[in-house]
Amino acid sequence: EGVSPADANIVTAYIDMHQEILYWAVIAFIKKRFSGFAIRYQGWPEQITRNFQQNDVRKNISSEYRGRNGTRLGLENRVRRALIDCLTMLTTIDLRSDDGRRLAIDNIGVDTGWKTETLRQTIKEFDDPRVIAMMGRDRVNDTEEGYGIETGEAWRAVTLPKFQLRHITYRPNVWKSFVHDRFATDVGESGSLSLFQDEPFRHQTFAEHMRSEKRERKLIVTAEGTERIDEWKPPPPGVDNHWFDAVVGCHVLASYNGATLLAGRPEEVREELDLLSLLHGAAA
Repeated sequence: EGVSPADANIVTAYIDMHQEILYWAVIAFIKKRFSGFAIRYQGWPEQITRNFQQNDVRKNISSEYRGRNGTRLGLENRVRRALIDCLTMLTTIDLRSDDGRRLAIDNIGVDTGWKTETLRQTIKEFDDPRVIAMMGRDRVNDTEEGYGIETGEAWRAVTLPKFQLRHITYRPNVWKSFVHDRFATDVGESGSLSLFQDEPFRHQTFAEHMRSEKRERKLIVTAEGTERIDEWKPPPPGVDNHWFDAVVGCHVLASYNGATLLAGRPEEVREELDLLSLLHGAAA
């Protein structure tokens, strides 16, 4: 845990925001092959185990973030303080490559689809250029206005003038399909995604998040003709998908940092967990 291959040269993190707990993940990538290695994930406040449900966490934001004399803080203030603490942890987290080098995270994405203004203001106050506000939308070309526009595969980045921070809008359906294709790629092949070594049962909940949504393939009519798209359906109530969103966000940020899926020789297979077999185990 917390160790990447020596040839990984992009490290990204993503925080999926919720009222009572934040879900985060860190993935290291080999830029020229888009091969990913999920090296850390947890919740914030940190839980005693990674196998927990959102509606049954032992520590939550309301219990951990109180005012003077234990008084209850307002929702925005609680979430703001939790996000600042989570960002502080991620910007100082101990990550290393397997040749002993210390690694720093290149970018941290924050889901700002909920409490948007509060979260953008908090990111501005945190004042670290590595932190990027992010939001999933069906379209990316007519969303946030700003300057310094960059575009990539199903994402668009701008600097928001009001907050002076980078913002990425991306198409979740496209990127969720991309991530599931990474699951289906053999470990060691270009474009594979693996998970740090541990007892499989310790990754059980993570695997359940990865397979929580169902894909439907549709044919739609566009101005250019017809297009076949994937549409991912949200899970039913009580089923969590939040680490899936975090993994998707990490991949968008890897693309933002120049990761490209190109054919190449298989990488040396390390002691990593094959996520495809883990997902099959979650289905059993």
